[in-house]
Amino acid sequence: MDFSFREKSAAVSLLAVLGTYGYYFYFVLLGSGPTTPADMLVWMIGLVVVLVSIEVTFQSLIAAFNAREADASADERERLINLKSYRISYLILAAGTICTLGRLLFGSVVEPEDVMLLDIANLLLASLVISEAAGYGTQLYHYRRGVQ
Repeated sequence: MDFSFREKSAAVSLLAVLGTYGYYFYFVLLGSGPTTPADMLVWMIGLVVVLVSIEVTFQSLIAAFNAREADASADERERLINLKSYRISYLILAAGTICTLGRLLFGSVVEPEDVMLLDIANLLLASLVISEAAGYGTQLYHYRRGVQ
């Protein structure tokens, strides 16, 4: 199966986001992740450095081996695919934000001591990661299956 430059780029981004933040959420779910906002900041800085390193390395390799495609501007189909993926990504991020706000508001009414800053931050981060992954997944789907 031969992938286009944009498909390879989306696949690398999807795997980088899932791998990097999957690592983080694995430790969060085990209970051995960050326990204070300062710890979370350290984790986030490290994860962003890793994510950027992965993206720069692999996107550069993809561009080097597909120079002509990398230099070409996006055609109408590619722009439509991007718009569809942004829409899906936005809707998921909005839903995640609303759910997090609901958790914050209803949780603070029912059990005020149960609402923790790190939980809210992790819920928002999870919403962002899921929306990014869905956006890249949508791009891959439409590059393979076409756009209507």
